[in-house]
Amino acid sequence: MALSSEVIENLLYEDKLLARSILEGAIYLFENNILCDVELVIEGQKIEAHKSILAAASLYFRGMFCAGLKETTQREITIHDVDYDAMKSVIRYFYTSSITLTEENIFEVVNVADLLGVASLHSACSVFLQRALNVHNCISAYAVCCLHGYTDVAQRAVKLARKHFHHLMELDEFLDMPVDMLRACLEGKVLNVYSENSLLKRVCAWVKHDVERRGCYLPELLDHINLYTLDLGLAESSLYQLRSLEAQAYKWMERARHIRERPVTLTSRNKMRYSKEQQVVLSCGGFTGGPIANVEALSSGDSLWRCMVPSPGQTHGFRVLPPLKQARIYAATTYTDDYVYVIGGRNDSGPLASVERYSVDANEWDECVPLPEPLEGAAAAVSNNSVFVTGGFNTSGGVTNKAWVLEPGFKSWRSLPSMSHNRSHHGLLAAHGYVYAIAGAGADGVVQASVERMSTRTQHWESLSPLQEPRSHCACVTVDSRLYVIGGLDSAGQALLSVQMYDTLQQEWSAETPLPVGRHSHGATLADSRIYVAAGSDGVHQLATCDIYNPHTRRWHCKPSLARSRVGQAMATITLPVSPPPSA
Repeated sequence: MALSSEVIENLLYEDKLLARSILEGAIYLFENNILCDVELVIEGQKIEAHKSILAAASLYFRGMFCAGLKETTQREITIHDVDYDAMKSVIRYFYTSSITLTEENIFEVVNVADLLGVASLHSACSVFLQRALNVHNCISAYAVCCLHGYTDVAQRAVKLARKHFHHLMELDEFLDMPVDMLRACLEGKVLNVYSENSLLKRVCAWVKHDVERRGCYLPELLDHINLYTLDLGLAESSLYQLRSLEAQAYKWMERARHIRERPVTLTSRNKMRYSKEQQVVLSCGGFTGGPIANVEALSSGDSLWRCMVPSPGQTHGFRVLPPLKQARIYAATTYTDDYVYVIGGRNDSGPLASVERYSVDANEWDECVPLPEPLEGAAAAVSNNSVFVTGGFNTSGGVTNKAWVLEPGFKSWRSLPSMSHNRSHHGLLAAHGYVYAIAGAGADGVVQASVERMSTRTQHWESLSPLQEPRSHCACVTVDSRLYVIGGLDSAGQALLSVQMYDTLQQEWSAETPLPVGRHSHGATLADSRIYVAAGSDGVHQLATCDIYNPHTRRWHCKPSLARSRVGQAMATITLPVSPPPSA
């Protein structure tokens, strides 16, 4: 029944504190064991909780309680092979959204988070593991990360091990190194060892530590030893300590002597060892009076951009950088340790589906798997060695919300769940198990502030707090667990000075020090813990200038300008080995 004959405007009421109030009520019920309807038994101890909360927070419990399994009606449920304290901490996290990760509990919490399928906790564990890596724990961290799918952190553990290998291989922990990690270390160009003989001696000690299981790996491990820098007399004494493998050792020594008599060739048996790396910033393609294919590089400490990169291991040597195979503008770009990917974009004929990949070792571009459709203004990121691409514009379908992934070893892009928003000229960043799609221009061309992320495990998109200021044509960079969104175009088409940072742990945006000059359609990349921002447009002029940002001091500094101005270019960072290892 109406209150009156007069028209009364409807009231839409949204209590933004209600969800928090309900959560506080759930905490009270949990801590006082009120209305609990399930008892989890771990290592003989019980944790009382509420099935509805567990099912809402965990894919594991959702499947257990909502799929008609026998546990649906059971009050007492036993869970094996997990730590009680870690499980209790994670269950409490479901209620309080808070957990303390320490060196003592991290591996057990990782195990529980993986079992229960908690993507947000997986991300927090990834952050902690990455920050806590050191020469003493990198081996155990690698093993846990490989077991539970923390591929990015496992790769960081290998890089740390290579950097400090001369020290690591003398530790007792070295004898427990998984064979995959040892193989990865030996295959790398950067391996900081005092001599090949010291390396061979410790490899033999590693095999001897469990000779029955590891003896089969000896031939392939020995293939990574540089025969031409080896003292064969000392090598013989190291190998012959493996008495049960004496026949293999003798055969290898004979072959080593035979190879040493041949002319020197560059093979795995004559691999140059490097003890350090340097990072080089690349600027690829873009628009200078038209789409261009030219590539420029800036090395650490260099005073100018060149169309060359340092030759590995040479102090003053350079290699000429080949241009892109196709001139392009507004391409998506991302990179791994070994490759730079330049994806789609447009040239004078329109949007492109082609993908080019630069090999750091070969110093050449080759054709990679093309996109499913031509795209201009898409965005790309790498997570766990997979290349993710989102959004973009093509002439047939307009701005899209589609997403794809190119996984290692696959010859086609796999379609992923679509984003909630259509986006082009946006940002895509990867951080600790998530890819984040940021801002951009929507299907109607309106600049947006929306942000969403997809778990690379569950492949489910969820909305996050929006940017404080809408933008498109911005540049984005990940620094540890922080996402930086730099410049861009605002809703009025003006170049922005503002820089915003999203803390993925605190899940909130904050303002950073503004750019020295407003930019849009520029590039950005991370090198030597600094954010490099270059080229683009200030809204009037095409720019060639380059600035770097120190996230710790929050200050901008000038760097040398590019040789030519560029709009809509791709930027990336490559890592090259430098300097021979120190002599013993």
